[in-house]
Amino acid sequence: MMDLDTLNAVREEATQALSRFQLSDALACLLALTSECDNQQLSHQAHTLQQNYDSMLSFLSHGGNDDNRQQIQIQLARNIYYTLQATHRCWRINDGRDIYATTYHHLQKNAPQPLSADALFTLWKEVKDTTRRFEIQDSFFDYLWTSPTFIPKDTALWFEFIDSQDVDFQRYLLSALFLSSWEYFDEEKWVLLRLFLDSETEAIRAQGVCAYALLSKKYTSLLSFLPELNKDIPERAVSELEEFLRNSFIIPQSISIQKKMEKEAIYQLLKSDVDASQSSSDEEEESQDKHIRQLNRWRKDCVDFHAHSMAIGRKDFFFQRVCHWMAPFDIERPECTVSNTEKKNAGSTLLSSSVIRQMFECDNDQYAFSFLIQHNEKMFPQQVQDQLLEHFGGTDVHRIPYSPHTCWLRNLFRLTCLSPWSQEFADPFSPFPELIHLPQIESHLTAQGKIRFAKLLMRYCEHAQALPLIKDVTHDLGATAELLKMEATCHLKCGNDSAAIYAFTQASILDDSDEEILSSLQTCLNRTQNYEQQEQVLLKLIRLNPDKTSYIKELALCYYRQDNFEKALQYFFEMEYKLPGDFFTLRYIIRCYWESDRMDNAWKYADKLISLPGEKAFNDYLLAGHIAFIRGEWHRAVSLYREYVGVYLKEHEKDSSDPSFYYLNDWNKLSQRGISLQDFALMRDTFLHSPT
Repeated sequence: MMDLDTLNAVREEATQALSRFQLSDALACLLALTSECDNQQLSHQAHTLQQNYDSMLSFLSHGGNDDNRQQIQIQLARNIYYTLQATHRCWRINDGRDIYATTYHHLQKNAPQPLSADALFTLWKEVKDTTRRFEIQDSFFDYLWTSPTFIPKDTALWFEFIDSQDVDFQRYLLSALFLSSWEYFDEEKWVLLRLFLDSETEAIRAQGVCAYALLSKKYTSLLSFLPELNKDIPERAVSELEEFLRNSFIIPQSISIQKKMEKEAIYQLLKSDVDASQSSSDEEEESQDKHIRQLNRWRKDCVDFHAHSMAIGRKDFFFQRVCHWMAPFDIERPECTVSNTEKKNAGSTLLSSSVIRQMFECDNDQYAFSFLIQHNEKMFPQQVQDQLLEHFGGTDVHRIPYSPHTCWLRNLFRLTCLSPWSQEFADPFSPFPELIHLPQIESHLTAQGKIRFAKLLMRYCEHAQALPLIKDVTHDLGATAELLKMEATCHLKCGNDSAAIYAFTQASILDDSDEEILSSLQTCLNRTQNYEQQEQVLLKLIRLNPDKTSYIKELALCYYRQDNFEKALQYFFEMEYKLPGDFFTLRYIIRCYWESDRMDNAWKYADKLISLPGEKAFNDYLLAGHIAFIRGEWHRAVSLYREYVGVYLKEHEKDSSDPSFYYLNDWNKLSQRGISLQDFALMRDTFLHSPT
């Protein structure tokens, strides 16, 4: 047995499906509701609607065509929606547990019998006493709120009755009318509301405008199949409606902004509370100020540090957030001071055990320490040497993973060149010339040495380190095509496309026969979507190597990306001549015709592609199905969509999504080529209705 929450969810799902004209989904929801509602008439209506729609889908899936299909679809959607509302209302009344049903049953029990609008009007006329009339006003409100669908006769009777009452009672009844329409759409109640938009009483007109605007907003998504609701609105009401809608947008926006500002203010307040709790005493505040001053001093001295390598936790909050590479430079800190015991036990040890422990817990620092200890064994306790030896099994540079080279070399450089004890350490780099990408060493290289060193760095993907070396040589010896090509490659690897394009362009000027330079340049231009310049470079490449199909393909794609489909087709046809039956070429020929809205030509090549032996991608069938759909070949389109689903399932074995709905993502493409939302939804339902 369904509960009210489930009932509302199913109704909402059906309504959303109807707004997209997905009638199969809406009918499935409707049948689920009628099976829970003890009403044979509604159940019969639902099954009749299902049978009518199945007949329509069968007709279309077998190649039939009906120029009136959209009108039939709209009428079916409207009938499904009315039956859905009636079923939902029937279930609620039978369930009898929410306030709507309770009000309905209370009215049926206590109002005049048999209950009807005429009976209420008669009772009102018979009761002349004002107090007694006041007592029965609730019956009118409850009746309007819980009443079933109106017919035109009801609209006329209720307008005459409401219009003859005093202003307060009119507003009371208009509220009931609004609630009733909010619960369930009723065309005649909308008409009744519209009649009060022209009232001479400002309060009545304002309430009517408010109700009409809110209901219009609620049912906006259904206006594609609901009757025309905005006809015959009085001219004065139109301007008032526009003003109301404008204010109803501005007010929520201003509230939203205000709430956002309040949240930010609360966040700042909470943050200040947290900061205050972390520095609850004057001493801690003074300590933090000292740390900040020290930090600023290091920054001023250009001491680089990376806070992410902090590994060991400490009580001091600020120290936890600061990179431990600061520690060796601050000999005043208690943590960094070498104790007398350490001096006595370790002899000439310069670093405190706490600093050593910190560095040892960071992977990058362990590498740096292994090199440092190799040349300065007497400066470190034996236990530190043993730990590192046990961890690494030796300090051979070739055993160290390449990925952290940059970090641990930088760390080693800090210890040996920036720390207060740098003069005490022996140089750990001398046995390893391949690791010398440090400015102090690079400055002693000759021009040829710099070029060799730059190539070595590029081989190790250290392009940012190689770039200044190349520029130094270029400045000293002048630009050559080879140097500019190296510089451009470094820029490219560093993500600086514009600088890479400039360097490749200059290199091509010096040597316009170097195919590698031109090829790299066109790749950069393609990445930056500079298709006009790419076109010129590709034409040069084709002149240098006219038989290389990859250049022809790139030029065709270049024209395609510029929406120059005629030029693109010229080179794609050349590709087809050189590589007959190539799937890639045929796909782009189809797309060129598709983008230029030449569906007959697109269909010719789509049919050819589908007919070729070999496995096709699911998108091949999908696009072919779209083309057949646009050409009005419903039966062929359904068949191709079916093929598409089979290939899609094969290519996405672990994909849990339903592939039958995947082509809904192409709605924009189809709508731009004349397919209406109704036909799109009808094709979807036809496709789902087709036998597997």
